[in-house]
Amino acid sequence: MDLLIVFLAFLGGLFTSWVIGVNNASSFGPVTSSGAISILTASMVVGIMSFIGAITQGGSVANTIGKELVTGISITPLMAAVVLITASSLIVISIILKYPMPSVFTLTGSVLGVGLAAGGSISFSQFNTILVFWLGIPPVAIIMGYFGALVLRKSVDKENREDQIKYVLLLIGVYTAYTAGANRAGLAIGPLLNVIDINITYLLVFAGIGMTIGAWTGSPRIIESVSREYSRLGPRRAVSALFTTSVLAQIATYFGVPISFNEAIISSIIGSGLVAGKSGISKNKITKTVIMWILAFIISILASYGVTYTLIQ
Repeated sequence: MDLLIVFLAFLGGLFTSWVIGVNNASSFGPVTSSGAISILTASMVVGIMSFIGAITQGGSVANTIGKELVTGISITPLMAAVVLITASSLIVISIILKYPMPSVFTLTGSVLGVGLAAGGSISFSQFNTILVFWLGIPPVAIIMGYFGALVLRKSVDKENREDQIKYVLLLIGVYTAYTAGANRAGLAIGPLLNVIDINITYLLVFAGIGMTIGAWTGSPRIIESVSREYSRLGPRRAVSALFTTSVLAQIATYFGVPISFNEAIISSIIGSGLVAGKSGISKNKITKTVIMWILAFIISILASYGVTYTLIQ
């Protein structure tokens, strides 16, 4: 039974890594829309850069999720399995229902729910740090997006903007894929840190492989879809959005805080749109997205708490 639980925990971690790898591909949507790189090549690059990001900087978020967010207990194999399988199941169900739940909010909520059900307590110093980032990213990204688009609008020649910007987009897309791997790998393997006695580097490699497989097998459709979305924004706003997101992700990774790339990108797009006097995203879409973020966090806490409490009883 113990081996089965360990197997299920790692299976959940692998699937979570795969889902994250698929979603990491969104950073190359604007790159392919500019014609700088093909969709297939973009998928390969995303996988490689996510892997590099995971193994070089993924440990900080992993420690936050697996050891620092909940105190008073150690995450057992059963708890790790519940966290990862519950979160993965919720993400899959939400995708089927076409209301995707962000992995960062779902997995963080699942860790909190399992930890509380098992008798642990929230480390409010760590949780408050996470909240500061989650609540602070929208206004900061709006400001960065605005000034980024303003600078590009004044400095990039309109007639030759495609030639000037497509390679900038390529470089920023590569860096964004790297920061996505660095920031998100810990979500998949954080709960596994105490499952078996193994060096964290091997777990990061495990997450990196999962993300690479996800990028190579599931990302082409995501990239194609996102490229259509970004093509309506224009190259300047795309550069501004990705640059803002990658910088904020790098800072968050340094502090061991997992963040939602979708949150940063949407906020940056709103900010860059203010330069032209429009947000580029409907208020209805923004409202629905924010509601989904909140629901993802709450539902994951309640679901993982309920499953863990039932198993313990």
